[in-house]
Amino acid sequence: MATILTCYYRPKPGGFCKRLFRAIDALLDQGHTVHYLAIIPFPIQHDHCHFHRFPWPDTWPNGLFFWAWFHLLAPLYLLVIGTRIRCTHLFAFASTYALLLKPLQAIRRLPLSVFIRADPLVNHELAGRKPWLIKLERTLEYLSLINTRCYAVSQSLASTIIRRHNFSQKINIRVFPNDLPTLAITTTRQATPTSVHLACVGILEPRKNIELVLHAVALTPASIVLDIYGTGPDLPHLSVMADRLNLANRAFFHGWIQGNQFWEHIDLLLMPSKHEGAPNAVLEALAAGIPVLASDIPEHREVLPADCLLQLDEPQFWTSKIISVIYDNQTRSIILSKQLEHAARFRFDWNEMITKIITCRNNDTQSA
Repeated sequence: MATILTCYYRPKPGGFCKRLFRAIDALLDQGHTVHYLAIIPFPIQHDHCHFHRFPWPDTWPNGLFFWAWFHLLAPLYLLVIGTRIRCTHLFAFASTYALLLKPLQAIRRLPLSVFIRADPLVNHELAGRKPWLIKLERTLEYLSLINTRCYAVSQSLASTIIRRHNFSQKINIRVFPNDLPTLAITTTRQATPTSVHLACVGILEPRKNIELVLHAVALTPASIVLDIYGTGPDLPHLSVMADRLNLANRAFFHGWIQGNQFWEHIDLLLMPSKHEGAPNAVLEALAAGIPVLASDIPEHREVLPADCLLQLDEPQFWTSKIISVIYDNQTRSIILSKQLEHAARFRFDWNEMITKIITCRNNDTQSA
């Protein structure tokens, strides 16, 4: 059995950590041992899962000084830990954490699998970060992906990274998508004129583009409400905007809630993102039998049929499409059927595949 090392600074809500923890659970279920470096423990209880604390107070903010400290010390800690436990395999979610594992990989000649789940450069641009930070991120990404086994969550993301660095001959980036989950519920809810619930799910930040949904919902009948599941830096701004659009009694911010607690109450999922890595919420909605309307971006095109995709700058068109899907049972049925047919290729054993990828000793492991 393998002894595996990974790292991530601290657990937080969202699809990133959900998949990271699922990968660790999959490895543990197959009898492997997992060690990880973090500030606080992951929510995983298992005799073969071992937490190694990074020296940073739990209550201190994770600002610029923290990231400088983390990038300076984490590679040394990982080198010591990996040597002491006689680590056999390494893996990381995101190139940032792969870079921290590179000294250990080089010295001990260990296989390193990197799962790239979003494009940090695009996220930085959408967040208005400084150009020097984006250039630095690009350089660090390049260094982190050399001599690693790279798996992007979508074909569009893989193609973007290859074009950005023009190193397709040096590194083979394969595609390892998210799977269509098995949920405990499959909704049979029917929208009625007096009870319609739309939803947005995910971290509240500029790239999620929740503003567009608020403008679209403001033009719909008063019986339609919007449930927003998630939190993030855009929450105060979105709350003010909802009040300004007279949505105080129609837009509800619920914070982070597990999907199995709200999908059965939702009639339609809205995903107006400007950029996505892996749209977990879309796959969960499809698995629960809920129709989805999403922005027409490359990541959504890989998951949804064309007639479910809408332009990013036309809230009136979103309003029209929402009303059509909600109140026309035939339209709703056709969209659901097309979506499920389109998503059929995402039915595979994700746990088994990621375990094979991480524990493989060579580069022969194929993507899903």
